[in-house]
Amino acid sequence: MPIHLDTLTPSQVKEIIDLALRNANEEDRRHIVQRRGISADDTAHAPQHLVKAIDRLSPAAQHELMSLMWLGMGTIDADEGAWVDLLHIVEDEPFENVPVQLATTPSLHEYLHRGLGKVS
Repeated sequence: MPIHLDTLTPSQVKEIIDLALRNANEEDRRHIVQRRGISADDTAHAPQHLVKAIDRLSPAAQHELMSLMWLGMGTIDADEGAWVDLLHIVEDEPFENVPVQLATTPSLHEYLHRGLGKVS
């Protein structure tokens, strides 16, 4: 059976993907500037605009977003049984500060995009 999002909407995921992609592009620019020996502003490890967008989601939606990221990473097979199991694992784990964890995940935009492509 196909995987369905229960809490998140595709538009919410796309908003997070866009913000994560913007952050990735900013990180790439910072690394280029640093490699050239120019002082770069590396103020916040976690991009606050992305953290705030994820924090606005309900806890259930945050867990679904984390599960979607893991789906996009290839951590699980794209079937409903594995998806439901992953959701239970994510809900039961005492993750600290899910928005920051997600926002600081390298290639978050890629993983969410892949994960979103596997749901209906």
